[in-house]
Amino acid sequence: MCIAILNKTGAELTSEQFKNSWKTNPHGGGIGYFENGKPVIVKEMKDYKKFYNIYKEHRAKTKNPMIVHFRVGTSGLLDEENCHPFLCRNGIILAHNGILSGFTGTEKKSDTREFCEFFGSIPYLKEQVHNWGQVIGYGNKVIVLSPDGDFSIMNEYEGSWEKSSWYSNNSHKTQKFIDPFSDILKGFSKKKSGTKSIMDYCDFCGEYEQLYTDGDKFEVCTHCFTEGLNPLKPEYREKVAFDY
Repeated sequence: MCIAILNKTGAELTSEQFKNSWKTNPHGGGIGYFENGKPVIVKEMKDYKKFYNIYKEHRAKTKNPMIVHFRVGTSGLLDEENCHPFLCRNGIILAHNGILSGFTGTEKKSDTREFCEFFGSIPYLKEQVHNWGQVIGYGNKVIVLSPDGDFSIMNEYEGSWEKSSWYSNNSHKTQKFIDPFSDILKGFSKKKSGTKSIMDYCDFCGEYEQLYTDGDKFEVCTHCFTEGLNPLKPEYREKVAFDY
C-alpha cells in the first residue's frame, strides 16, 4: 500500500502518525526536501522511532515542503535503494503510493524506481502534472518536489489535506477495529458468514491491501469495513447501486 505524505512547515507530524504508518507500511521510511536548491534525502529501514527522530531533526532545519514516505514493497528488493523518496535525473524528488501497471519493476528494482528513471529522463513541467496523473492512472499518487521549493501532486484528489499536510491514504490514522465476533456485525464475520480475506484493490477507496470479500461482488478493505460501510451486509446492498 505505502503512504506518501507532503508535509509543510508548521504542521509537524506526530509520533503516533509515524507509528501507525510504519505498522501498516513496515518496509522502510524516507524523507526528502530541498534546502537552498540542494536535495536532502534520508532513509531508515528498521525503526520508526529512529525515523521519527530523523524527521524532527530535519523538520527543524527547513521551512520548505518535505516528503515523508513509508513503504510496503510490492516489487523489487526490500532495501534502501527501493525505499522512497527518489532523486530523479531531471533534478526533482518524488515519492509514490500505488502500483504502476506500466512499470512492473524487476526482481531487484521496484516499479517506482523504474518510473523515476523514466520520469527523470524528460524535463519536469509542473503544468503537466494533471496529464501525468491520467498517465499513471487511478489509485496511483505521486508527490513531486522541485529545487525551487515548490511541489505538485499527481492525482491529488485521491488523497486528503489535513492541517497543511497531504496524505495519500489513511494509514497514518489510528484504526478502531471492531471485534469480528461481536454482535455489532451480526453474522458478518468470517466465521459466521463465510467471508474471507484476500489481497486486492478496495471497491471503495481504491487502496491495494487486505480485503474482506464474500466471494461475490464486494471487496472492501479493513479501513472501509471498520468505518461502517459494511458493504457485504444484505441491507447495505439494497441501499446503494453499483455498476459491475
